[in-house]
Amino acid sequence: MSAESFPIDIPHTQAGRIHVGLSWNDIYDETTAKALTQSDISKAKVSTFPKVRVFLIFLIFTLLSQAIAAQLIYLVRATAELFSTDSTQSIIENIEPSWTSFVIVLILSTTLFIYMLYKAINQKGFFLILGEKHQDDDQRDKNHMNFDLDLHCHVYDKDKNFLFSIAPQNKKLIPPDESETAIYHSGEETDGSGVFDDETIHIETKNLNDDYHHFIFAVSNDCAHEFNKINELKVRLANSQTDETITEDTINSNESDGYVFCSIHKDGDQWVYKKIGKYIPFDDNWNTKLKEFLD
Repeated sequence: MSAESFPIDIPHTQAGRIHVGLSWNDIYDETTAKALTQSDISKAKVSTFPKVRVFLIFLIFTLLSQAIAAQLIYLVRATAELFSTDSTQSIIENIEPSWTSFVIVLILSTTLFIYMLYKAINQKGFFLILGEKHQDDDQRDKNHMNFDLDLHCHVYDKDKNFLFSIAPQNKKLIPPDESETAIYHSGEETDGSGVFDDETIHIETKNLNDDYHHFIFAVSNDCAHEFNKINELKVRLANSQTDETITEDTINSNESDGYVFCSIHKDGDQWVYKKIGKYIPFDDNWNTKLKEFLD
């Protein structure tokens, strides 16, 4: 039995955008991330800051500090020589870069670096910029300790043949005539601290190729934490003009690492959506399994 269709109120704008948004709470917000232990949060902080990069940043920071120190010593000597007297000459001659100055600068730079590192850990933004994870569109990265949920849109033609997908790795579809973007993704988000949706997909219904008929929206889990460990994980279909939610699901099960939200298509002159709300594995058969929900 096919799912019931519901009409979508398309905005009366030039593009007529449909908005799908995914949101969740920040892993570092300890007041809301109650499902995670302090150990989980600490692992996330450490795992997203590669040790090699820590060493390279420290090395560069130290070398820059040494260069600055050498320049300051040069300026002090040059300035002092302009006003030198017999009584100050011996002092000037002793102002030389030495192991003592190196050790002093090293201690100062190390102290400053540790302080910056501490601030980066607690403010998380520095980690998220430098953190690395493998990019595999069809498989979950179970070693990634931050929250990383991805919003997908899979597009099929009228005969339900798969055409392409839009995800954080491929942010937008440009029509063949190179006109304005018809379908686009907001891009990768591993923070979850935004006020509104953390990842979004927009479909400009008035600019679509006629071959793009069926659209399925799904969420994949690309991190070490199960869905039910991620607080306030929600996906919604909304009116992009008013931001009014048309339909919304809360994802809170550890049943699987993929979630099929809904499908939309055009029925005559009316755009409609069908609720799906099913958990499926996020693996190499992702596209095939999603297609099974088209009827």
